[in-house]
Amino acid sequence: MVALVAPGPLWIYSWILLAALASADLTCTPAPASRQGLAYVRLGAEGSAGRWRRGVLDQFPAQGVPASSQDRDPRQEAVKVTNSRPEEMRLTSTTFALTGDSAHNQAMVHWSGQNSSVILILTKLYDHNLGSVTESSLWRSTDYGTTYEKLNDKVGLKTVLSYLYVCPTNKRKIMLVSDPEIESSVLISSDEGATYQKYRQSFQIQSMLFHPEEEDWILAYSQDQKLYSSSDFGRRWQLVHERITPNRFYWSIKDLDMDPDLVHIEARTADGHAEYITCRIQNCSDAASSKLFPGYIDHNS
Repeated sequence: MVALVAPGPLWIYSWILLAALASADLTCTPAPASRQGLAYVRLGAEGSAGRWRRGVLDQFPAQGVPASSQDRDPRQEAVKVTNSRPEEMRLTSTTFALTGDSAHNQAMVHWSGQNSSVILILTKLYDHNLGSVTESSLWRSTDYGTTYEKLNDKVGLKTVLSYLYVCPTNKRKIMLVSDPEIESSVLISSDEGATYQKYRQSFQIQSMLFHPEEEDWILAYSQDQKLYSSSDFGRRWQLVHERITPNRFYWSIKDLDMDPDLVHIEARTADGHAEYITCRIQNCSDAASSKLFPGYIDHNS
């Protein structure tokens, strides 16, 4: 996913798609020693009619070049590649106006990836004076960005969206987070953003961390420095720990930690000291958690 922040209005988003070359066997024939730096690349399968394209390579040693190649100029035998080859690389661009979003100054773009033609765009109007998002629009394309459908009616016409998250291990799963100034909720999709289900939250999400292997496991950090976990892709949450240092929470490391639901966190004590704690997301009480280092740790470590 790519996040775009524009200094001015975003009226039009352009997409440039590259057509892939058909597969072909490549063989490289070095030029004679007297013409080092020139080479000719043959396009075509073994035994087929030869087509050659001139290229520039680093110097080639003369060793290994047949004597017959030394005696003739390969350029005299080169056949120009014609424009009729269907596998030639071409650029294709399309333009689609996102009507009604001329005032929006931020956008988040997501392409589902290989073997998918779905692209999602979340455009937002961020008010720097208020420090929050005041308007948003969600767009979805099923033809690689040639056309888009506006989905505001499917997520709620009055819903203002702040963030778009994608499950890294299953990109069909999408999560939208509403702006907490208006309501605290998440919208979940399991079909690449075609349909959504809304779930109210009892806390305001500031950031998320997906599990590297389990597609439904998520850690959520709240604006009041609490860490929550979900095992069903955000439908239900439970408190893991309080007074968590921002950006100091991590999932277990494969082949190092025995339990995949283990988390590593830096938490603050009531008097402000930092502690390094490991615990399982189902139970992170003082009795069930572990401290790898005795005493407190350096917050800047």
